[in-house]
Amino acid sequence: MKKYFFFVLLLICFLRVSGQATSSLKDEDWIKKGTDLGNAGKNEDAIKAFTEAIKLNAKSAKAYKFRGLAYTNLGQLFDALNDLNKAVELNNQDAQVFYFRGNVYVELGRPAEAVTDFSKAIELDNRYHEAFYNRGNMYLDLNRHTDAISDFTKAIELDASKPEPYLNRSIAYYYTGNTARAMEDLNQSVRVKPDYTDGYYSRGKILLMQKKYTEAIPDYTKVISLDPSHAGAYYERGICYLNLGNQAEGCNDLRQAMQLGYQRAQNALRQYCGQ
Repeated sequence: MKKYFFFVLLLICFLRVSGQATSSLKDEDWIKKGTDLGNAGKNEDAIKAFTEAIKLNAKSAKAYKFRGLAYTNLGQLFDALNDLNKAVELNNQDAQVFYFRGNVYVELGRPAEAVTDFSKAIELDNRYHEAFYNRGNMYLDLNRHTDAISDFTKAIELDASKPEPYLNRSIAYYYTGNTARAMEDLNQSVRVKPDYTDGYYSRGKILLMQKKYTEAIPDYTKVISLDPSHAGAYYERGICYLNLGNQAEGCNDLRQAMQLGYQRAQNALRQYCGQ
């Protein structure tokens, strides 16, 4: 009985000490804890930590900002928007919070508002290359191709190590009728990242549209070597082969595309392969 009573006393002491340790954490401690959890992909636990920070300091813009990011990562976009709005209300000089909110607007399909927030982020930090890149993507969606080219160019100036700005600038160039510059960017995208599937595929598509079938085939072949489940590459390589008079290879590729679920291949198989 005494041993049991002694154990209970130890347990009570432990719980009391634990509670004191938790309650002694400051809002910045909770924010650090939440940030670490978020970086580890534990967004639900991160939200709990940021909520504790907010309980201790209801004016912590940082806690609202990072809780908003955690909500975004979980796809809880309206919760994210509420938190990021609060963060802006508390501190409207933080470029990152406008960038985070801009990304939420992107996910909500509100490109004009996204552009406004990315622009504000850039105004506060003119070296924010992610904000230039994402605003460029929104300009593409809004068919503002010249503006998109300008933003992708700036993103590349700030960080030339990523292939995506080259790829997306190539799309903008293509829509402005500048196919040569589009091809230059696609060439650069695969120089920057030699296993960049999207770069090879997009370059193959332009060559196909230019009826340069022999030149397009190696790009589609490269895509397939990197991603054997890429149905579009099989389909378009098949079309290239057929246009070059190689029915056997062309029909084989169309069958493979069909097996991978590419529905357009069905009509082409009927038309060119008698199936």
